[in-house]
Amino acid sequence: MSSADQMVFYRCHIDAFQDSLYVYANRQFYRECNIYGTVDFIFGNLAVVLQNCKVFPKVPMVGQQNTITAQGKIDPNQNTGIAFQNCTISPFGDLSSVKTYLRRPWKNYSTTVYMQTFMGSLIHPDGWLPWVGTTAPEPMTINLFNYQTFNKNTSLPTTAMTINQPKIQNIPNYQPIINNPSSMTINQPKIQYLGSGLKP
Repeated sequence: MSSADQMVFYRCHIDAFQDSLYVYANRQFYRECNIYGTVDFIFGNLAVVLQNCKVFPKVPMVGQQNTITAQGKIDPNQNTGIAFQNCTISPFGDLSSVKTYLRRPWKNYSTTVYMQTFMGSLIHPDGWLPWVGTTAPEPMTINLFNYQTFNKNTSLPTTAMTINQPKIQNIPNYQPIINNPSSMTINQPKIQYLGSGLKP
């Protein structure tokens, strides 16, 4: 967990079970990282992009299901969300008897984006799992976008979608957050992505 702004994580290995990666505050960028977990294992409320990362749901405890993200936006005016671009989601171990979901909404305006991402057949056709209990958000406020993803489960939508009460709507003109990652420059600290690595 870190609250520094414009942090970059490059080729890191993050491995736990529940709550593996807490994207806590400000802005963060993850590239070519491997992230493992079970329940809500990428969670928090900030502007975060995971690019060219490998996401590995693992075998959870008996009676549990896997939920990859739990995004915690509490105000519709916040410019926060969890965005995956050009990532892969693959099982770590035998998940044939485990339900695995892309996310469950943690707060009222939870926002998660999957762009140009390959999802294995492990993803449940529903895509997302509602939060249960007294802190469950209103279903009409949550957003899940899915843009140009590829999966082996033909019942999971592969065009952009927003879950609204909880209907699915196509958004054909949705644009990726990062159009040209090879020329992206991140300042303070000064780190420039040059295509083959990071240069201080």
